[in-house]
Amino acid sequence: MHKKRNGWWLLLACWGLLTMLTACVDDLSISPKEGSRKVVVVSCVLHNTKVQKLHLTYSNPVNEPSFSEEVEVATPTLYEEEKAVGTFSKIGYGEWELNYTPHRGKTYRLVVEVPGHPTITATTTMPIPVGIYREEPRNRNRTKPFLQVNHTAPFWICALFSSLEEPQYFIKPPKLEDDPKAHLAGIIATTHKDADRFTQNETVNEYNTFDDGAVPYEQYIRVVPNPEITREHPYEFTVAENAGAFVFIVMRSASTEYDRYLKSVLEKLKFYEDPDDPARWFDETVIFSNIENGLGIFAAYWQQDFYYNNNVFSSGSTPIVP
Repeated sequence: MHKKRNGWWLLLACWGLLTMLTACVDDLSISPKEGSRKVVVVSCVLHNTKVQKLHLTYSNPVNEPSFSEEVEVATPTLYEEEKAVGTFSKIGYGEWELNYTPHRGKTYRLVVEVPGHPTITATTTMPIPVGIYREEPRNRNRTKPFLQVNHTAPFWICALFSSLEEPQYFIKPPKLEDDPKAHLAGIIATTHKDADRFTQNETVNEYNTFDDGAVPYEQYIRVVPNPEITREHPYEFTVAENAGAFVFIVMRSASTEYDRYLKSVLEKLKFYEDPDDPARWFDETVIFSNIENGLGIFAAYWQQDFYYNNNVFSSGSTPIVP
């Protein structure tokens, strides 16, 4: 079931989002009654790496500090289909880890046992990645063409500034996971005809005007599946950014849960331009959650990242297909 959450949950949702997203629809009280049991907040987004991360904390009332109390004792187990593939180990304050690489197309279930609480469960499916070819950059590397050859899932695009500037990375491009200092660019643009316009930036200035008619968006671009895009009928689109000399273009094929979670959080952030506006915490805007007997998100994405040194102009095209 999918639950409707009041505004205070946004703080927790955004934290899970930026660190990298059941039964009936109901409302959760903003301030739990004195003496009532706190709700467990789960944040776990599977992706195509060797290590999966989980955060377990307790919910806070809106009138308390945003610092979250950790869940000290728990047994979080990950299942692939019906087989247990491992139990997360606690590695820090509210942080848990499991050495495991998910498989595309497989369904996963997270089961968390916390003493004094009902069993917490959630499911998601690792998406089959969208096929993307990286093509030769244009306009002094500012315009980056790609070729899409299928439509297996919705996917999200963003750009990140990279701190990896050494010449060796032009010969052997790094992966995003190699750059712990990479950070999100504020504006990214695309010509993709299936881009969801809800994050479109309508301000016109020198920082968001791009070649090829690319439309600027704020931080993230969501692209919806289009059954007309196939290997027999591929689709070329471009991505452009003003992120600097060294940049990663990141594309994430999203599970249904990750797609709904990320869009719901960004819609909430876009609705309130002033993060200190107290009214934001009392509206009924929905933040997607799929956690049974808790709050939070259990989702999955398949990530492709493309490194560019915008100071070096290369020739030829490189196929990047998962």
